[in-house]
Amino acid sequence: MRLHRIVLTHVKGVADREIVFPDSGIVVVEGENEAGKTTMIEALDLLFEEKDSSKKRHVLTMRPVGLDVSSAVEAEISSGPYRFTYRKQWFRKPSTVLTVHAPRREQLTGAAAHDRVREILEETTDADLWRAMRLMQATPLTATDLSGSTALSAALDEAAGQAGSAGGEGDSILEAAEGVYREFFTATGRPTGEYREAETRLDAARAARDEAAAAVREVADDVARHTTAVHELDRLAAQLEAGEATEAELQEQWEVAQRVVREAEHLATRTAMARQAYESALDTARRREELVAEIDGFDRALAEAEAELERCRAEVDPGQERLTAALDAAERARAQQREARRAASGAESDIALVADLADLTVLAGRLSRLDEVVDARRAAREAARGARFEASLPRLEAAERAVEIARAEWRAGSPTWRVVPLAEGETVLVDGEETTLAEAVDGVVGATTSLEVPGRVRIEIEPAAGAVDRAEVVARAEAELADLLAAAGVADLAAARAAAERASDLEARCAEVEAQVGAVLGGSDVDSLRERGDQLLAHVVELVARRLDAQREARAVRGAATTSDEPSAAVNDAAVAGDVEEDVDGLDEGDVVLATLRDSVPADVDEALTGRVVAWILATADADHPDEAVPADDAPERVLRAVASRARAREKAVEEEIAAAEAEIEVLRTAVEAARLRAARAEVGVESARSGLTEATQRLTTARERESDEALAARVVDTQAALGEARARESDVAAEVDRYDPDSLRVRLEGASAAAASLRRRFGQARDERLEIEARLRHAGEQGRAERLTEAESAVARAERTLAGLRRRAEAARTLVEALTRHRDEVRSAYVEPFGRAVSRLGRVVYGPEFDVEIGPGLTIDARLIGEERIPYEALSSGAKEQMSILSRLACASLVDPEQGAPVILDDAMGYSDPGRLQRVCSAFSLVGGDAQIILLTCTPGRYAAIPDAHVIQV
Repeated sequence: MRLHRIVLTHVKGVADREIVFPDSGIVVVEGENEAGKTTMIEALDLLFEEKDSSKKRHVLTMRPVGLDVSSAVEAEISSGPYRFTYRKQWFRKPSTVLTVHAPRREQLTGAAAHDRVREILEETTDADLWRAMRLMQATPLTATDLSGSTALSAALDEAAGQAGSAGGEGDSILEAAEGVYREFFTATGRPTGEYREAETRLDAARAARDEAAAAVREVADDVARHTTAVHELDRLAAQLEAGEATEAELQEQWEVAQRVVREAEHLATRTAMARQAYESALDTARRREELVAEIDGFDRALAEAEAELERCRAEVDPGQERLTAALDAAERARAQQREARRAASGAESDIALVADLADLTVLAGRLSRLDEVVDARRAAREAARGARFEASLPRLEAAERAVEIARAEWRAGSPTWRVVPLAEGETVLVDGEETTLAEAVDGVVGATTSLEVPGRVRIEIEPAAGAVDRAEVVARAEAELADLLAAAGVADLAAARAAAERASDLEARCAEVEAQVGAVLGGSDVDSLRERGDQLLAHVVELVARRLDAQREARAVRGAATTSDEPSAAVNDAAVAGDVEEDVDGLDEGDVVLATLRDSVPADVDEALTGRVVAWILATADADHPDEAVPADDAPERVLRAVASRARAREKAVEEEIAAAEAEIEVLRTAVEAARLRAARAEVGVESARSGLTEATQRLTTARERESDEALAARVVDTQAALGEARARESDVAAEVDRYDPDSLRVRLEGASAAAASLRRRFGQARDERLEIEARLRHAGEQGRAERLTEAESAVARAERTLAGLRRRAEAARTLVEALTRHRDEVRSAYVEPFGRAVSRLGRVVYGPEFDVEIGPGLTIDARLIGEERIPYEALSSGAKEQMSILSRLACASLVDPEQGAPVILDDAMGYSDPGRLQRVCSAFSLVGGDAQIILLTCTPGRYAAIPDAHVIQV
């Protein structure tokens, strides 16, 4: 059977999932707890076993909690020649659909589809193997019983050279024979059923016959006419007795002959077993000799490999010394190249630093000018804010013109009054206000006006028609003008004009200063320009600090190089002392310059400071080659470019040396690697020969521990003698069989049985005649005793015939069951060995070369053997039991034909195994044939990562 695909819809906690399995190989399905891995296998069982209308408890548990939906399972499966897609849906709208794709297409639904799938599985699938090949979470860790698998039995028969003798049809025949046997006998061998009832009926019939005969004998004297019939009956009875005696004698001889035949068959089986034991002993002796020869061969190979290893190692050391010298020369050249590259990079960095200093100087001037114009702009803006004139001057002028027009219209349309003093210092009350007249006073009569000379006269003047309205117009115009002047904060229109003019002058000043700021910024804003200054100063500080670090590093390198090269140091002590003094001066000046730059702001950087920095840069540039310095009066950029050019030239010159050194290194390395490779191969040869020798020696030691050479030789002699004895006994019994001549005896027995049957028939006719006479007598009599006797004798005869037939069938069933059981036990003892070998082959990957197992008759692992240690299965730890269960299933998968087998399914297995044992069990999976299908379910990602070529599916 092969599982290609499974789809679950609303099954327990799985809403919708489809998993596609490879046709063969190892599949690892990884998923969290309660992800539905075990549910997938349970659903597959329901698909095969339960109809879509089932309401069994374990079917109802498939329904998701809290959902009233259908649950569906679909699977695509291959079994034997068939490949089909099978789907069932339970609860709501139940349905069953089967599509058979091969060997010919079929489409069925409902009960017909269910029955057809069961027919296919019964025809092509070993149900016992399908169930046994699983190791589920809930499965107890008991020894796995695989004896019920016909596919495994057939595979083991074939492996043992007894194809078809132990499983399949043989087991079916034994089961049928046991079924017939149980119809006649109980488990303890006592008669039962119809056989027991026949014995009981015979006893009862004989008792009734004896009673009837006694009654007939009482009236014998009264039956005169009955004499002739009785004499005839007696004569026939005598003949019948003689015939039955002959038949019984021949029957007894036949049974003796059958016992001899069975003994001959048994001896033939014993001869076959003796032959097998002798051949096994010969084969073991031959393998022992081959193992000894193999050890001798490994001894010779080990000696040759060790000699070759010594020769190869002698070639490695000289080549390595030359390679080390070439590598040192190349490293020195690379150091010179790095120094030249460092000098060039330093000079190029100095060029950028000098350019940044120039940019910083220009930017510092701009920032200083920017501070000035920004202060001027701030003062202008503050002055403009203080003199800002918010009111609309045209609106004020229009309001004043409106007042003047209203007043003119009021005066033109209203009478006027005039008071002229006749004497100086006269007092007059105008509308109640006292006025001392120094000159003439006049006014317009816009309302009732009162003119009074105190104590003398009061004159009241009434306004003309419309004068009041015109006066109100004037009042409104004046009020509006007053409101606008108050809002503008001025006393009159002249003050408003003066304020507006001053505000305009200040706005012009602001625009002028703003233009100066824009000219200084040059398209940037103040913050950007200041930020640019800060960034440029920070970059200059960083470059100066980096340059100081490089100088210190170069100084340290020069010092180290001087101390490491003693002859050169002795010659150049004075030069080195001068260089060190110059380095110290340059470093001190650099520290001062760096401190000054760090304490400055961008606006503080002037030409004096940048000149000092540039001077320090030029003074310390290319310190390694001061004799090649260019004239100091050149521009700093040209000086630094010349330094960089010289450094690049030195770098290029060193590159040629490096290339030559690397070419030599490559040649030497190739030679050394070739020598090492030869040495490594020789080491591998030594290890291989040593490992083979150790393994072969261990196998020989183990074999001799189990059975010494002397014991093996003795076993060969003993088994040969046993075989000769068995053959002799078989020959004697065969002669006895010939003496009995069973075929002729069977013909004579059949003839005697036919003659006895004829006599019984004639005796029956005579008895019937007598019974007729007795019937007439009973008719004349009153008690009818003769009739009862006749009936009793007939009942006895029938009971005897029935019991004899049943007895023959019962004894035949007993004989057949005993023979088949004996044969099955003998064959099983032969095919247990291939299964044990398969388990041992896998187990040695996990437990080592001394691992072995004891296999019981039911193909269960009874004990684990490691060397001399034997542990019964029940005494093993949970982890070891789990590993034994896995190994037995893998062994079964490796033995059974893939077309007849079933997938191995392990659900969260090896939870009890330690990491090392888990790694080795995973390695054992690679020994199973690639045609087997193995499905591993786990909630621990990476648990089976050590299995080679495993296909991983995440759920």
